[in-house]
Parts: sequence; C-alpha cells; structure tokens
Amino acid sequence: MTVNLETLAGELKQEHPPQHTLGLQVDEWRVRVDSNNDELIKHLAHYFKPFVREISEPDTHVVAIECTEPDWGIEYTDWEREGGKVGRKDAFADVEGGRMIWKVRTGMQFLLGEQTRLAVGQCLKNDNQVINFIITQYITWLLERGNALCHAAAVEWQGKGLMFAGFSGGGKSTLSLHLMSRGAKYTSGDRVLIKADHEKVRMHGVPKLPRINPGTALNNPDLAKIIPGQRKSELAKLSRDELWKLEEKYDVYIDECFGADRFAMSADVDALFVLNWHRNSEDPTELHEVNLVEREDLLAAVMKSPGPFWIPVDGNPPAKKPAVDPGWYLPHVQYMRVYEVTGRADFDAAADKIEAMLKDL
Repeated sequence: MTVNLETLAGELKQEHPPQHTLGLQVDEWRVRVDSNNDELIKHLAHYFKPFVREISEPDTHVVAIECTEPDWGIEYTDWEREGGKVGRKDAFADVEGGRMIWKVRTGMQFLLGEQTRLAVGQCLKNDNQVINFIITQYITWLLERGNALCHAAAVEWQGKGLMFAGFSGGGKSTLSLHLMSRGAKYTSGDRVLIKADHEKVRMHGVPKLPRINPGTALNNPDLAKIIPGQRKSELAKLSRDELWKLEEKYDVYIDECFGADRFAMSADVDALFVLNWHRNSEDPTELHEVNLVEREDLLAAVMKSPGPFWIPVDGNPPAKKPAVDPGWYLPHVQYMRVYEVTGRADFDAAADKIEAMLKDL
C-alpha cells in the first residue's frame, strides 16, 4: 500500500479539527502550534510561558492531534541510538511526501513533510514529546541557516556568553544553574547552536527547560522549591553517591526559581568550558586554556547528531544516524576561547574561577 504523508495529515486534520492555537517566538523564529485539544495548548503555554506571543505569520507551523494512536500498517525501521544506550526508542519510515517517526514506548507518531509538521497520538499524556517536537523544529530552522548543533549548556553572565560541554553526566547544566544563582541569564541547558561570522561566534539556545537530578536541587537554594517537602526529607538521608545514581528528574521553571527577565536566548560566545573532571578526583578544580582544533578528544564532547527529525535542506532525510563530522565544527570553534576543566567536580570552585576571569574574556 502506498502511503502519502500529506494525505494522511489532511485526513487527520479533517477528522480532528485543530481549533486551538498558541503562538511562540524565540529570538527571530516564530512558530504557531494548533491542536484539537485545548488542555494541551494550556500545558504548552505554561511550559513556554516566556516565549508566548501573538503570531500572524509563522516561520513554522506545528499541529498536534490528540486521538487514539492511528494504525496505518506502516513498517517502521529502528533508528540507531547513541553509543551505549539500549532498548528501542525511535523508528522511522520514509513515505511519499516525507518522513514518519514512531515513538516506540509511547506510540506517538510524527509526520514531517515539506509543509507538514504534525504530532498525533496521546499528546496530552506525552506532552513532553510534543514539546521536544516543537524544539526540534527550531533546531532544524537554525541548522538550515548554517549553525552547528552542540551538546552544551549556556548562559550569559555580566555581558559574556559562556558555553559548557562535557561527557555524559559531566554536570554542564548543573554548573550553568550555579552561575544563574550568581546572576547569570539562561540560554540553554543541553543544546546550543553556534555560527561563526567574521571571527566572532554567535550562540543560540533552545527553549527547553533544564531537567535536573535531586542532588542538583538539594545543593542549590534557588532550586530547593522544586522538590516536594516529603520527598526532600527522604532524599536528604541519602549519601552523595546514592543521590548521584538516582534516575529521577525535575523540570526547572526559570522564572519561578530565579525571577523574571532571566533569559538570553542568543549571545556572542566569549568562552567554552569543557568539563573533563571527575567527582571522585582528589585533585583541585583547574581551568586550562586549550586549542579545540588540536583536541578532538574534547571536541567529541561538544558534537551532537541531529537525530531522525532532521530533514536537510535538500529534502532527503538520512536513512541512519549521520556520523558527526568534526569538519562541521572547526570553522566555528577555531574562533572560540576554550578551557578544559579538570580535577574534582566542584561546582562552587569552578564558578569562582570563571567569575574571576570574566573581565579578561
């Protein structure tokens, strides 16, 4: 059976008219989200509260249809996961008119065509996947404009744009939140896009709230309110190692924890810090300036594959996870001051050292 993506999208919208609308703007990017479920739109408006705007001419149009998971009889192919991760997560099928993606664990499906960006399934129950779908459209929009995708957090502090990268569990988001407690503005917690222009590099964050573990919340007074009182008492009895191993996450609503006007979604990059430290190290926390062009081992911590939702400008999505090419990043990072952070993973010590060097960046 031949499947046409635009036909499926049209039938879904006819059967479940998306009459509720939300407009968002992140820097120059404008998106309109339509849904047949008003409660979903309210959830999205709460999550993206600082970015809600009236949008008449969007750059991107996203539709989210709340309904029982459709069964179109499509044969999906598993998408290769990041190194070391096991279990099925995403599967895809390239059909006439575009790409369809199936979230194996939730049953959510996503349609990506030339004019279509549509999520369908139990959207309200899985609103986090709708949120991520919206954010991936912004990432795609920036990639189309020559940006490189980085696995990094970022803040703007005292007029300086600072990025933080590190290997899995390295604490880049935690460090950025420590700096926010000292007055920094939030740019991004896990994804940053960069682009060099006349030997200056511009960074763009994505409107994804930081997701933190209990240890991060307990060790930062600004984040303490995130954990309910009873759970906080239970967690306080755990050791540092036990907290570290917990698979428990909390969303950080920036305005609720740090106050209003604490976003800076783009800024010039003044420094990138690569966290190559260890929580059990007995060595002091140190910062050393390095040349990232010569340190591909550290560059690997910065690079990020765009995943199955990425549709290149030529309209031909890759059939497997594309190998991340250092050549995508070198034209940008060659103009950045980069520091390797070594020794013990001490967030206060790192914040002190970064604050002391701000005037020289």
